[in-house]
Amino acid sequence: MMKKNIKLTTFLCMITSVLLVNACTNNSNINPSKHELGSITGRVYFDENSNKECDCECGIEDIKIRIYKNSCAESIFQSVDSDEEGYFIFDDLEAGTYCIYPDIPFTCEGFTPTTGINRIIEIKPGESIEAEWFSYEKYVDLATD
Repeated sequence: MMKKNIKLTTFLCMITSVLLVNACTNNSNINPSKHELGSITGRVYFDENSNKECDCECGIEDIKIRIYKNSCAESIFQSVDSDEEGYFIFDDLEAGTYCIYPDIPFTCEGFTPTTGINRIIEIKPGESIEAEWFSYEKYVDLATD
């Protein structure tokens, strides 16, 4: 009986060792690049000459920039405020599609966008992307001036 237990114990130890070695060396199902995090940067600025390009124009500070996973119709994923020069950054983003939207109620305050109001961006694992910048110009209502 003792020999049977020793043989069984030895057999179980060998099986366990083989399984552990396979578990430690067989990482074909793990894709490390899938977990590399990326970032999106951008800027919000006044387009004083309305040419849709930043010609050393002033950035807009303290604008809430929202980021959504997939589309802007989804729930807000994160939000940040633009810095004193209008720059913003979203760090530690997994690969995927994101929508960026500045929360600017400027039309009521005399400003209107000169570029699109949101950006759809696809990030690959570990990628850092600079989004097309958001620009705004002074809106003049000719009916009231």
